[in-house]
Amino acid sequence: MKFSIMLKQERKNRSMTQSDLAERLYVSNKTISNWETERTLPDLDNLILLSRELNISLDKLLLEDPTMIDNLKLKIGLKESRVFLLFASCTNFLLLILLMINRVPKYSFISGPVILIALLSNVVVVLALAIRIQETEKGMHIQYSFTRKVFATIVAVIVFILVLVLVHMTL
Repeated sequence: MKFSIMLKQERKNRSMTQSDLAERLYVSNKTISNWETERTLPDLDNLILLSRELNISLDKLLLEDPTMIDNLKLKIGLKESRVFLLFASCTNFLLLILLMINRVPKYSFISGPVILIALLSNVVVVLALAIRIQETEKGMHIQYSFTRKVFATIVAVIVFILVLVLVHMTL
């Protein structure tokens, strides 16, 4: 049985509205609606809460609908990708600082071109991870607001311009 159908049946069997269940799980009504209409699936924390609240075993919640396990695997992969993205972004920041230090004669022993190559290759890693995250979120039907997309694009353009300026300064 599909998770969405099971959730709706169990909720109605207990004479609960979507609002009642949402309140008990500390989520919005829309979240419950999205689960019941198969737009999204709950994460593991919410599955545990659902299991307790509706008195359904986790086995039943997870194993009766094969998409549940796939969804959890995607979410774990997404979390790992975000950690790698954060690490790569921090590395880029440190490489930018090294490029700036390289401009000071006292620290000229640091090779500018080597740092620049490392920075550019790391930028490629960041872009690849960002694309992977976006594709995973798309597969999980996660959508963000227009404002968030515009903000992310503006940040990416600013970073790109900074890299271009530093490349120009280094060469």
